[in-house]
Amino acid sequence: MKTMAIVCEYNPFHNGHAYQISQHRTGYGVDCVIAVMSGNFVQRGAPAICDKWTRAEMALSGGCDLVLELPTVFATQSAERFAFGAVQLIDRLGLVDYLSFGSECGDIGILKQAACALLKPDFNEQVSVILKSGISYPAAREQAMSDFLGKEYGDLLSEPNNLLGIEYLKSLMLLNSKIEPVTLTRTVSHHAASNNENYCSASHLRTLTEQGKDISSFIPADSLAVLNNAIKTGKAPADISKLDSIITYLLRTKSEDELRMLPDVSEGIEKRFIEAAKSENTFISISESVKTKRYTKTRIDRTLIHMLLGINKDIANSTPEYFRVLAANSVGTAFLKTIKKNDYPVITKTANAIFTSKNAEDMFNIDCRATDIYAMLYPDNKYNYAGLDFINSPIIKTSR
Repeated sequence: MKTMAIVCEYNPFHNGHAYQISQHRTGYGVDCVIAVMSGNFVQRGAPAICDKWTRAEMALSGGCDLVLELPTVFATQSAERFAFGAVQLIDRLGLVDYLSFGSECGDIGILKQAACALLKPDFNEQVSVILKSGISYPAAREQAMSDFLGKEYGDLLSEPNNLLGIEYLKSLMLLNSKIEPVTLTRTVSHHAASNNENYCSASHLRTLTEQGKDISSFIPADSLAVLNNAIKTGKAPADISKLDSIITYLLRTKSEDELRMLPDVSEGIEKRFIEAAKSENTFISISESVKTKRYTKTRIDRTLIHMLLGINKDIANSTPEYFRVLAANSVGTAFLKTIKKNDYPVITKTANAIFTSKNAEDMFNIDCRATDIYAMLYPDNKYNYAGLDFINSPIIKTSR
C-alpha cells in the first residue's frame, strides 16, 4: 500500500485541497491519503471556522482516507514548530511514502535549496544580526535568505505555503526521513480576496461564509453538505468575540513572570500585553494594541491562544507522542491496523487512552481543553458544554 501524508488545517476544505489530493494520488499511485490536521485552533492564532470533527468529515468526503489530529501544542505554533511537530508525527507512522504540500513556487528543487540554507549554523547568526535593526523575525529571515542565496530565494519566504513547504523539507532533513516530499503549485493566493473560477483561498472562503454568501462553487458537494449542516445546526462559524472577556480577564490577572512562560514571549513583550489589557477588552483590539513592526499580529494572536490554552515553552518544545484518530474510511481503517503495532498510542476511544509519559498526557489534556473552550464559541449556546472529546467518536465510513 502506497501512502501519502498531507499536513493541513482544512479551514475549510475546498476544491484546491481536493485537487491536490486527486493529482498526487493519481500521479504517484497512492492507495491511502493521510491528513494530519490541526484541531480546533489553528496556526495563525485563531479558532477554526468549524470544529475538528466537521472538518475531518469534510476531508474524508473530499478524498482523504484517514484524518489524524495534529496536537494543539504544535498546531498553534510558528511555522517552524508547526512543521517539525507534524513531520515528526508523520515520520513516526513508519509507513508513509510521500509528504504532499502545496506551494506558490511549485519547484521542489528550489525549495530544498532554501531548506538547506536554513540548516546552516551561520544562517541563524545572520538572522540575529539583522534582528538588531528592529525588524520582525519573518522579515529578518527573508533578508538572511536573500543574503545567502539571492533575493528570489528571500522572496520565497514571503509566501506562506512556500515557507511551510521549506519547513517541512527542513524537518525531513533533520529527521533523516526516507519520506519523499512532493509539491503542487497553488493557483490562488493564500489571502486572495477574489475568486479564480472554482478556486478560492481558505481565507476568502471564511470571509464569504461569515457573510452568509454562496460558496457552493468552491467546495466539493459532499464536503459542502457537511459544512452547511454545521452552519444550519448552529455549530459554525465559530464566534471569536466570545473569547473577549476571557482573554481580557486572563491578561488582567497574569503576572509578567507567568506570561514569560509562554512560547515566543521575550524581550519585554509581556509588559505590552499587560498594558494593553488595562484599556482594551477584546481579543482583536488587544492584539492590535500589542503588535509592533517587530512583533507581528499573527505572533501576538498565537500568544493569546497559548495563554488561553495553557501552552508553555516546555511543552511547545517537546515532541508528539500519540496518534489521535478523527476520521477514517475502509482504506484508512486498514492502515490503522498496521500502525497499531507502533509503540505510539493510537487513540480512537478517548476514554480508553493510555499514555506512556506525563508529557503525552499533558499534551492530550491541552487538546481536550482546546475542545472545551472551542465549544463556547459555537453560535448556538445549546452546544456550549464540555467533554466533547469524550462524547464524540471518530467518524468512520465503510467505503471510500
